[in-house]
Amino acid sequence: MTGEQPVLIWLLISSIIASIISHQFSPKPFYHFAAGCFREQMQARQAEELRSKTEQEK
Repeated sequence: MTGEQPVLIWLLISSIIASIISHQFSPKPFYHFAAGCFREQMQARQAEELRSKTEQEK
């Protein structure tokens, strides 16, 4: 990284500002949103497979 302390302070300040601005556009982090969508799709697929399996057994 860098050993200059003033640069690190400005990097910290700019990252905090960037975080505040990004939360205004997307309050939920992207990876949390993507994981939620993936989980919903997998649960729906699993429910459909279970439904078709029980219908085949009848």
